[in-house]
Amino acid sequence: MKRPGLLLTFLSLVSLAGCALNPARNLAPTDLEPEIRLETDALKAEFAESASRADERWGVMDEDLTPADRAERKKILDAEIEKRFFDLDKPGIGPFRGTEKLDEQDFYALVDDSASAKAVAGSRGFGQFESVAGLFLSIFGYGTALAVGGNYALSSGENAPMPRIITSPLGLAVIVGAGLVVGGLGTLMIPDGQARTKAHVFGHERAVASLEVFRYGPGGLVPAAVTALQVTSLDGSTPRFCSTDEADLKLSAFDKRGRKIILEGRSDWFSWNTNPGGLFIHGEEPDAAIVRSPIERSLAAYGKETVLTVSVNGGTATFSTPMPHDFNCSPSIAVKGRAGEPGESGKSGGSDGRSGKTGLRGNPGYRGANFEIEAARVVAPDGARFVLVAIQQEAARDVKLELVKEGGKVVIETLGGMGGHGGRGGSGGRGRSGGKCQDGGEGGDGGDGGDGGTGGEGGSVQVRLADRGLRDIVSVFSRGGEGGAAGSGGSSGSGGSSGSGGSKECGRSTRSGKSGRSGHSGSKGRPGAPGSVMVSEYAPAQMGLIEAALSGSGFTLEGGSSQPAPRKRSR
Repeated sequence: MKRPGLLLTFLSLVSLAGCALNPARNLAPTDLEPEIRLETDALKAEFAESASRADERWGVMDEDLTPADRAERKKILDAEIEKRFFDLDKPGIGPFRGTEKLDEQDFYALVDDSASAKAVAGSRGFGQFESVAGLFLSIFGYGTALAVGGNYALSSGENAPMPRIITSPLGLAVIVGAGLVVGGLGTLMIPDGQARTKAHVFGHERAVASLEVFRYGPGGLVPAAVTALQVTSLDGSTPRFCSTDEADLKLSAFDKRGRKIILEGRSDWFSWNTNPGGLFIHGEEPDAAIVRSPIERSLAAYGKETVLTVSVNGGTATFSTPMPHDFNCSPSIAVKGRAGEPGESGKSGGSDGRSGKTGLRGNPGYRGANFEIEAARVVAPDGARFVLVAIQQEAARDVKLELVKEGGKVVIETLGGMGGHGGRGGSGGRGRSGGKCQDGGEGGDGGDGGDGGTGGEGGSVQVRLADRGLRDIVSVFSRGGEGGAAGSGGSSGSGGSSGSGGSKECGRSTRSGKSGRSGHSGSKGRPGAPGSVMVSEYAPAQMGLIEAALSGSGFTLEGGSSQPAPRKRSR
């Protein structure tokens, strides 16, 4: 009669644990349909804001990244998406119904993917069983060891309060040891089972596919299901150019019921076109794009309409919008020098107890970009008055033009690159094993980490203004790059094992060698020096960039002709 009672008790524990550990709530369908949100822009911003100096890539502008850095950053981002996707405490990413984030098992049940829902429930069921089994084994193992050991202790002496159950010391050791092993195994099983009930089984791509089959049928989502498109600026406003800067745009697609469609992996579904042509630059993501201003390189395009059109390949949806120029905003240019290469790690001390070598210093960051800038007041063909700012970056073929209204501002920022990370110190070598009757050798010390490289110097900027009143039109910031992160010290080498031979044979016991010390971290690199900024006043006739920009454009210098007077050559 006892065995059925124990079995029922165990099954009851499993059932109670299942209710407590499984986060699924068996939600019933409602008028609200499940949806999936992937707020990757917010996640990128979070990474950039909290970027450690050991991984600066999140704080670097996309155009400054190497292809390897781009691939590594995408890998980190994808891993974080998977980690947060079904985490009920992480908003912004994952499946939702209204404002409520859905558990994985509930989500698959609500989108009629019974196979996936059963797979999740099965994984959690095993985790629940493992947790309860671990609890049972812990109680049984430790309880048995405590009961048998306690009985042995309390049954000693003539006036012992209880009879001795296990009379053999060997038998006592075996039973107590086995109880402790079983109890320890059970203790390890409990958190492992709990983790299994919380871990998600499938990735977010499976969830997206299941949702789309639920919405659109066995074939899932196809281009023809896209019935509406919308393009906005990144802040959600109507697309426009800030002066002549490039416009960063975001694409949204919707089905016939107005539901937002996930565009990840579907960039080939859409065709982007501009009139005039040749202005479109595809972004890194399928829902992102960059459109160049036609005035950026030539004032001759001033006053001509720019139209952006997006259409669906294999569908009928299309979106078209004019893109006006806003000359009352403050355009900006920011360029950062490349980061210095990291220092090499120190070599390990090997297997004979030698110290690890010191990591090498990181290389200096690269110098920031140099600029030549000219500014003058001009009048457009339609009579509108502007300040024209012509910007030439060193080694660049094209001149960038900015048009701003009086009282506006053009911001130029040139930063030196961050110094390279210091190399990690080499690990200390393991001490040699002792020979017969010999002590083990001491482990080697870890090598010290290399110092971070010096930040790159800020770029130099020359600003030529047509008159003193334009001094506030151009704001220039030239800063040195941050010093590179310090290399970490190498790990200590472990001492060698003691030699064979006992005290009778050797006259003493042999000892294992001592471990070495860990290496010290290097120092962070020094920041780079700021670059030079020279502001001076020039007559328009001495401004070659302005002269070239005005030629044939229909613009004139305020109070002057369509072209500056020829420059005087010095003899």
